[in-house]
Amino acid sequence: MYRKKQINALIFGTLTMLLIGVNPTWSVFSNALVTQYGWTYSQATLPYTISGFGYSAGVFLFGIYYHKRGPKKTVLIGGLMTGASLVLSSYFFSPIPVAFLYGVLYGMGVGAAYTAAITPMLKWTPGKKRSMASAFATIGFGLSSVFLSILFSKMIPVLMVPATLRIAGFVLGPLVMVMTFFVKDPPEEFLLANEPAPEADGETRAGDISLKGALRTKTFYLLFLLFVFATAATSVILSSVSNIVAMQSDVPDPFVFASLATIGNLAGRLIAGYLGTKFDGRKILAILFALLSAIMFTFCLYRHFFPLAAGTVLLAAGFGAEMTLFPILITDNFGVTWYSEIYGTIVGLGSIYTLAGPTLAGKIADLTGSYTPALLMCGGYLAVAVIMMLLLPKKKH
Repeated sequence: MYRKKQINALIFGTLTMLLIGVNPTWSVFSNALVTQYGWTYSQATLPYTISGFGYSAGVFLFGIYYHKRGPKKTVLIGGLMTGASLVLSSYFFSPIPVAFLYGVLYGMGVGAAYTAAITPMLKWTPGKKRSMASAFATIGFGLSSVFLSILFSKMIPVLMVPATLRIAGFVLGPLVMVMTFFVKDPPEEFLLANEPAPEADGETRAGDISLKGALRTKTFYLLFLLFVFATAATSVILSSVSNIVAMQSDVPDPFVFASLATIGNLAGRLIAGYLGTKFDGRKILAILFALLSAIMFTFCLYRHFFPLAAGTVLLAAGFGAEMTLFPILITDNFGVTWYSEIYGTIVGLGSIYTLAGPTLAGKIADLTGSYTPALLMCGGYLAVAVIMMLLLPKKKH
């Protein structure tokens, strides 16, 4: 009865994700801003950093809006904001206007569209298969980053940055708005028939746990700390990998590392989605963050293409796995009814750390001429994420 609607939710949610993946390609833009326009490293990474805050504010505000108004209006607003931000940034092209027009407006638009795409996908896919639904959603986002990073790296040398932003805005924004005709939540009877009652902190609940109920559990705060430390570390690589490689090696084309990062990110999402159907997501992420911490601590020692490429792919894959499995940690403990509000609140509260990570790394590079201190700092963040995973209560349903 519901099979076709489940498939539609996966298809159109994934298509929405395919259209909002500009932000993970920002290292392509930041490298061009430094080399072609004379921006400092911190100026070049500031739009990406602020967009992290904008995204966090977007998923928080539109998570609440989604719960009241549904996915159609939420994705429409997301398309309007993402398209407008890119076009306006192309006309007001200097460090401060771009930082706020792109950072705030695009970030919030992605938060709205992301929420409107992934929430129906999770709701329509119950049980163990939910990790694959999350993987499809985040893979769409990753695939977008792959083809857009390649496309932008070809467009920027020919058209320059402003024209590239303008074309992206006029094409991608309207296409996101088209998705408003296709996304929808499942009916209540579907959820009642397919959703087990979640448990948190040892207390069985009669139904899904609201945001207010989640705030009374230690699980919520452990998930918050996990998000803060893991995202603060991995966002540095996604925003600055081209600059890091250019600074510490003689690799002739650092642009290629942005593509490698997005490919690794995509692979991590797919692999994590599959493993999530077989194993406990907590154990997967604990092992993964321990490995990533070791890579981050040693990344500053890499000088040649293959070690740099391998490190970049693995770090990006780790971020992709986190993006796939983090929503499952929330639904495992709190259910799907208030997912958009709980996820948005965690991300919103952690936004100050997401904001600080890449900007602090860029400022350190400006002052010291090296990303080594920032990479060591990020290794420490990932070590803390391992501790949070080990403290997280076991899934109980």
